[in-house]
Amino acid sequence: MTPDILIRENTEDTFVYNNLIYIDSDASMTIKTNNDVDLNFFRNNLYFGDVKIDNNTAFQHHSSEIFSDPKLVNPGSSDPNDYKLQTGSPAIGKGILINGSSSTSNFIENNGGRDYFGNSVSNSEKPNIGAYNGS
Repeated sequence: MTPDILIRENTEDTFVYNNLIYIDSDASMTIKTNNDVDLNFFRNNLYFGDVKIDNNTAFQHHSSEIFSDPKLVNPGSSDPNDYKLQTGSPAIGKGILINGSSSTSNFIENNGGRDYFGNSVSNSEKPNIGAYNGS
């Protein structure tokens, strides 16, 4: 399987924030954007494994991007709890703060308040990168 991220032309203000992308040793992933570099915002993401950025794509690495082992409990498992972060993970507290609105339609300003596991996501402190915001 080859998962990819493709952002098509004519998209505007594409925000890709706080994602943890883990590619195991049997796979690879390509990020490709077909629109203007000024319309794509990749921030505070963590990539691990064979992740390629297409050479012809409108993508700029931001200083907040992390390319490192996220130290997941047991990646490859079917148990969601095995995708929680271990102590010392480089993803802990490295997300971008999304806050400022209680509007359910303005997603860039509303962090949802809870992570996948039901842990609180603060409106005043940086979250973890990925689906787990516990400690």
